[in-house]
Amino acid sequence: MSSMYNLADLLKTMGQLEEAEQLFREELEKCRARNGDSHPHTMISMHNLAYLLRAMGQLEEAEQLFREKLEQCRSVHGAQHKETIDSARSLAKFLKDPSSILESG
Repeated sequence: MSSMYNLADLLKTMGQLEEAEQLFREELEKCRARNGDSHPHTMISMHNLAYLLRAMGQLEEAEQLFREKLEQCRSVHGAQHKETIDSARSLAKFLKDPSSILESG
């Protein structure tokens, strides 16, 4: 991942969520523009932003990103691939308790 991701993750750890959100969004936009939606780095960026948005209470957008990542995983890897199963598990945990932030991204 990029230095932008590293800085965003540090800001998140320091509790500066709005600043982290901005950088995670920029990282996702750059990954999409550079690699497309189905690239592994783009999917990781979706995952990272989804977990941050969940922590910030932006549940609708977080769910959208969890779902989008799952669909990309299915398309690229197939339904039985570990990454697809992990993405499905993340979405299921989110749907079971959307406001829970105990799980680390």
